[in-house]
Amino acid sequence: MNRLIRWIVLLTTAGVTACGVDGGDPKPEERDFDIPVTVNPQTCPGGDCVPSTDEFAAGSACYPEGSRRCAADIDGYQVCLKDPATGVLGWSMQTLCAVNLTCVAGHCIDGDCEDECNLGGRRCAPGGFQKCGDTDPDECLEWAPAETCPQGTVCVSGECLPGTACQDQCVGGARECAGSVVYRLCGNYDEDDCTEWSDFVSCEGNETCSGGQCLWTCADECQPGDRRCSPEENAYQLCDDHDMDPCFEWSYPWPCFGGQTCSKGECRDECVDECIVGHKSCGLNASVLVCGQFDFDPCTDWSSPAPCGSGETCAFGACEPLPPATLQFVSPGSISQKTATLSVTVTGPIAEVAYYGDGLHIATSAESWIGFSIVHVFSWSGQWELSAVGYDQQGNVLAETHRTVVVEGDTAKGVPEVPYFNQCANALSPSDTSQNTSVAMVLAWLGWEGEPDDITEVWGKYNAQTPAGLAEVFNWYAQQMAIPQRLHPHTDGSLAGFKALLDQGKPVIIHGYFTPPGHVLVALAYTDDEYIVNDPAGKWDGVFKGSYADAGDAAAGDHVHYDADDFEAAAATSDGLQSLPLWYHEIK
Repeated sequence: MNRLIRWIVLLTTAGVTACGVDGGDPKPEERDFDIPVTVNPQTCPGGDCVPSTDEFAAGSACYPEGSRRCAADIDGYQVCLKDPATGVLGWSMQTLCAVNLTCVAGHCIDGDCEDECNLGGRRCAPGGFQKCGDTDPDECLEWAPAETCPQGTVCVSGECLPGTACQDQCVGGARECAGSVVYRLCGNYDEDDCTEWSDFVSCEGNETCSGGQCLWTCADECQPGDRRCSPEENAYQLCDDHDMDPCFEWSYPWPCFGGQTCSKGECRDECVDECIVGHKSCGLNASVLVCGQFDFDPCTDWSSPAPCGSGETCAFGACEPLPPATLQFVSPGSISQKTATLSVTVTGPIAEVAYYGDGLHIATSAESWIGFSIVHVFSWSGQWELSAVGYDQQGNVLAETHRTVVVEGDTAKGVPEVPYFNQCANALSPSDTSQNTSVAMVLAWLGWEGEPDDITEVWGKYNAQTPAGLAEVFNWYAQQMAIPQRLHPHTDGSLAGFKALLDQGKPVIIHGYFTPPGHVLVALAYTDDEYIVNDPAGKWDGVFKGSYADAGDAAAGDHVHYDADDFEAAAATSDGLQSLPLWYHEIK
C-alpha cells in the first residue's frame, strides 16, 4: 500500500455566527494560504521565557521559517525562507520533485514506502527516547536513533522527566473490551516501572469481545460423539468440531451402501426404533423433538429440533414460559481499591448485562457462566450509583438492579470538572481559536493558570488546527508545567476507542464537523443517549456542519449535553452518513 500522508495544513476560521465570522477549524481538507503575519517569539535568557525584541517583519508571506508547501504549477515544492536584509519571510523558488516522486504537504514523496510513525511523535526506547522524522534517504517517516535521557531523568511517554515516580493505570494482566470487537491489555509497554493500557486490538472474523476476550459467536448444534441419520438422504452424520469456530456441528452425511439403511446414526441391515411415535423430548438450545418417521428406514426416529419462542424454554418436551427475569448484584460493596469485579445473579432469559456507573456506560458482558462479571477500573473515588441492566437476545430490557458503592481515594468524583472558556470572549481571533481554547481548558484542568489568548499570542491560531500541531502546543505547556501528562493524537480512531478514553474519567479533545469547515471541542463523558462536552463556541444546534446561534452566551457551552446520534454524525462521518476515522487526543 502506497504511503498515505495526512500532514494537513488546517488554516481557516471557526464557524460561529455570533462571533461574526464565516469558517472554522477544518478537519479533512488541505489548504494553502499566503497570509502576512507578525509574530513576537519568546527567548529564554537565564532560565526564564521572555518576549523577544525581534519580530518577523510585517508583510511576510509565510510562517514559520522552514515550513514547506507544494508548488502551484509544477510537481514540486517551496520553502519559507527569511530575507537576511529585511527579515521578511517569503516562499523560495519552486523546486521540481525527482522522477517518480510526488509533492504532498511540501515534501517529495516516494510512493513505495510507508510511514513508521507520525511526524513529531516521540516514544521511549531503552535508556532514552526516539523522535519521529525523515532520517534516511527515502521520503517516509521513521524513528530516529535513540537519544539518551539526561542523568536523573527517566523517559515517560517519550519525554525525559525528573525522577522515576509514576502511577499504575491498571492492574497488570487485566483485559477490557472497548466495544463489541475491540480490546486492550494492561502491562508495562514503556520504560517506566508502571502499568498502562496497550493500544486497541481488533478481534478477528466472527469473534466478539466479552470480558476482554475475543470469542466466537456460535452455538452448539449437538454434543460431541453424537450420531444421527441424515434427514435428507440415507446416510449418517457425526457430531464434532468440523469447521473453524469452537462450536460443535453435524458433519457432512456419510452414505449407507449394500442395501443398508441408516438407523440410530449407523448403517444397519435392519433398523431400530429410536422412540415411541408421538412422544416429545427437549433438544439443545430450548427446542422440541417429536418422535415419528423422518428418514428413509421404516423405524421411528426423532425429528429435527423445533426452537421455542422468545421468552420460552423446553421442559418435558413442551415449550413453557421462562420464569420472570430478575437481576441482583453479587458484588461489590465498599471498594478499597479502584479495580473491582462487578457481577450479578440472574433468572430468566437474560442474554447479556450492561453495567453503568452514575449513568455512564461501563461495560457489557454476555458471559452468563461467570455471572456476567466484568473487571472495571474506577476513574475517580467517592460514592458511585451502580446499575446493571439485563437484555434478552433481541436487545429488549428484561430487568435491572442498582447498588450504591464507595470507592476510596483522593480524586474528584463525577464527570471531570474541566474549567470552561468561551472562545468568543478571546481578545485574539475569537472566531477561529476553538483549538487553542480547547487546549486551554484541558491545561487548566491540570493546573495551568493561563487563558486561551496566552496560547494564541505565542503560537498563533494555525499551529493547533492539525492533530499533530495541537498535541505539540499542549505538550510544550505540559513540559513547562513539569507535569507528566502528555497529549497523543489519534487520526484513525473509532467510537469504541473514543468512549474507552472517556471511561477513564479524563477529558478528550476531539475534532469534528460541527460547523461546515470543522470545529474542536472537549468531550467529558457519555451516556446511552448523550455526550457531555465543553464546547468553546457555545451550544451547537445539533446539525451536521451546523452553527452556534447562541455563541455569545458566555456559559452556553459549559458541560453542555448533545444528542449521541448527532454528535457521532459530526465526529465520525464525512457527510453525516459515511464513516470517517475519528480525530481525538489521548491524555497519558
